[in-house]
Amino acid sequence: MNISTKSKLRVREGPFDGCGVSLTAAIAAMGRDSTNDIVEEHPVVSRKHARIFQNAQGYWLQDPGSADGTFVDGETIGQDPLALNHGDRTQLGSAASGTDWEFFV
Repeated sequence: MNISTKSKLRVREGPFDGCGVSLTAAIAAMGRDSTNDIVEEHPVVSRKHARIFQNAQGYWLQDPGSADGTFVDGETIGQDPLALNHGDRTQLGSAASGTDWEFFV
C-alpha cells in the first residue's frame, strides 16, 4: 500500500491555526490520550476518539463510539467509516467547540 505524504490534517482557527499533521501511516488514531498518533487535549474529546485510515479508495474517518461524537462539515458521523474528501472539515467531540481540522489530499 502506498501512503501519500501529501495528505494531511490542518488546524483551522484558534491558537494553532495553520499547524498540520501529515498522514504518513495507514492508520492514525486520534484522541485525548497521549498514545494516539494525533493528540487533541480538549475536554470533549474521548481518550480513543476516532481514527483515520487509508485504503485503495482513499482516506476514511471512523468514530468507534466516542462519548461526544465526531463531525464532518458540521454533521455527526456514525460508527461506519466515512470517506474524506479534499477540504472536508472535521471536529472531535463537538461541531461548535472542538478543534476544526481541514483534510487535504
